[in-house]
Amino acid sequence: MQFQLQKYSSVDSTNAVAHRMAEQGAEEGIVVVADRQTGGHGRMQRVWSSPVGGLWFSLILRPQIDPRYVAQITLLAGVAVAKTLRNLYQTDEIRIKWPNDLLLKDKKVTGILAEMQLTEKQDVDYVIVGIGVNVDSPMDDMPEEVKAKAASLNRSLCKFYSCETVLEAILKEFSKTYQMWQQNGKDAVLSLWKKMNCTLGKMVVVLDEDKEIFSGTAMDLDAEGALLIKNEAGQEASFNFGEISIQYGK
Repeated sequence: MQFQLQKYSSVDSTNAVAHRMAEQGAEEGIVVVADRQTGGHGRMQRVWSSPVGGLWFSLILRPQIDPRYVAQITLLAGVAVAKTLRNLYQTDEIRIKWPNDLLLKDKKVTGILAEMQLTEKQDVDYVIVGIGVNVDSPMDDMPEEVKAKAASLNRSLCKFYSCETVLEAILKEFSKTYQMWQQNGKDAVLSLWKKMNCTLGKMVVVLDEDKEIFSGTAMDLDAEGALLIKNEAGQEASFNFGEISIQYGK
């Protein structure tokens, strides 16, 4: 895949800018990158603190895929970013938490948000993949609730990379992973995801707008990227929405 970078010092949201460009016909491979976001958000419109020092960017993709399987793009993005960061920082402690976070130990260092736009015929028109990486984000300037849950890669691992270096490495790995997914389907990506995840086999609580809706052991992912969970009564359920809280030590 050939990438074309569109760089900004400050935007409301790189995903929002990418959406506007895609609506105007921008081709696959456009990358919107900003030094900071004033209105960055994650799943369920939660605010994503995006100061200078972090890597904030969005990719425009135009995959020919059934809309049911767009969640696979979140998984492949997680695989590509995790592989990149593990290689750069020389650690296997960076792991993927379903559905869209990368953790260093138990602290969030990356968030991924894939947003889909359909045509009038309900085909996929485009997908925007927003990725935020706490490369050298100053935790002292973060809100208290963010400090408790997030970490800076450079500061935590004492290896100091620029955002430009990290972006270049991620795009190179994303291109390879995206091509592998297009040619070979989900299985290869799922295999890599499972090797780097911190979710399967754990006791988890599924949350929807901070309300608990199910709890049990995370068993597997299905073809659509949904998380399969079995509770203590042996009941099974799958979830392709919401978020999870991992119950460490259980």
